[in-house]
Amino acid sequence: MDSKPKISFSPLSDEEKMSKFRLLINSDGLCTVWKKGAEHRFNFQVNSLSLDKGEIYLSYSGKGIFEAGVYCISFNTSGVNYFTQAEIKSLSSKNSYYLTSGVVLYKTEKRASFRLLAYPTYKIKAQLHFNEEKVGESNIIDFKTKLSKTGLFKNFLKELNSENEENLDEGYLSFRVQDISATGMAIIVGRMEGSLFKKGEKLTNLVVDFEGDKIKIPTGEIVYKVDSKQVDRNNIAIYKVGVKFLNLDLRVDQLLVQKIHGVLSRLDGGKSFEDFID
Repeated sequence: MDSKPKISFSPLSDEEKMSKFRLLINSDGLCTVWKKGAEHRFNFQVNSLSLDKGEIYLSYSGKGIFEAGVYCISFNTSGVNYFTQAEIKSLSSKNSYYLTSGVVLYKTEKRASFRLLAYPTYKIKAQLHFNEEKVGESNIIDFKTKLSKTGLFKNFLKELNSENEENLDEGYLSFRVQDISATGMAIIVGRMEGSLFKKGEKLTNLVVDFEGDKIKIPTGEIVYKVDSKQVDRNNIAIYKVGVKFLNLDLRVDQLLVQKIHGVLSRLDGGKSFEDFID
């Protein structure tokens, strides 16, 4: 699966442009600045704007030396990345700069349908909840032993997640995410726990651990389980399981888009914008 989909850029009207800068100022205000063709990125804070002067004021929050000049600028709001190229000019105050509001601001399309190939580059985990009855119905553990179900289940969780550093809540299993979009994900499961997944079944209270940020998904539906054509470290076949996200509210949807969009933009957004303005 291609993790570098083609990006299109659409110019905003002056009214839309100023609205996006106001939205940025009222959120975290962070933007990324770089010289065209250069690898190094500078971190800036957009602080305010003056409609009378037609200027946008920002400050340099990094440690390296920054020199005024023409730069590419990008920022993200509500899961969408915006790009412009402008001359950043110095103010008398230290680390204070401005650019004229006459620049053209471009947006990239919302990437809710774009999928990020997560493994092996990005550490994204899916934490899924299973009750004891579900595990007991599978072929994972024989509950007809002298050990209590609760004890067996806890031991099973401990063994299955022994290689993970995170502390999972009781009843949760952690799986590696192979690819993810704002509408669903594909996870990798071992043959032993594969019997827990059947097409059409619902999952509740999912948690996507996206490089340390935990995003709660209320409901998911298993849409497929196929042989991944891979093996684990013990040379045992593993499955690829597709999960569709259901009942997402706007906040969670935007958070997922923002996280995925952010990674994809790091991969190809800046270079694509440089090619676009050539």
